[in-house]
Amino acid sequence: MLVCIKPEYKEGVGDCTILIYERDEVVLKKNIRYGLRQVAKQYNQDIRELKYKCNRITNLGKLTPIALSSDTILVPIKVRTPRVHRDGGYGYINLFFIEQVYENFILLNNGSKIFFVENRRSIIKRINVAKNLSSTILKIEYSNIVTILNEVLKLNDKLETIILKR
Repeated sequence: MLVCIKPEYKEGVGDCTILIYERDEVVLKKNIRYGLRQVAKQYNQDIRELKYKCNRITNLGKLTPIALSSDTILVPIKVRTPRVHRDGGYGYINLFFIEQVYENFILLNNGSKIFFVENRRSIIKRINVAKNLSSTILKIEYSNIVTILNEVLKLNDKLETIILKR
């Protein structure tokens, strides 16, 4: 499961993206936008559509959390100051791996520390919005499941009446 995505400058390579999973780490020699698109593809999602949907729910603009699935909600955190215009400064941390937010770093469940360069209160606000997004998505998924089950029950009733008529 994905823990976080963060941009980083590597000596001799330049702008890279580090994908941290529970058991391993992958370094992409591309920018954070590319890394985010690749992760969304792993979840069979379109990143633009996801951002649009999540923005409509949260009304946060560009810094809205991204819900890839019900167990992977990415919270944007400013992890570095970009050196040039097109470099990304924001990384994304899975909401369900955040243990505690300290003054200048976030402690994850696996013991890792992710350092950030923005106001702690802004991060806590975004984490709370991500929690609300999570509950909203669960409600939507639950209502979809209930709707499908009701349709199945209706079809079952129709089949029973057809069988009884014969």
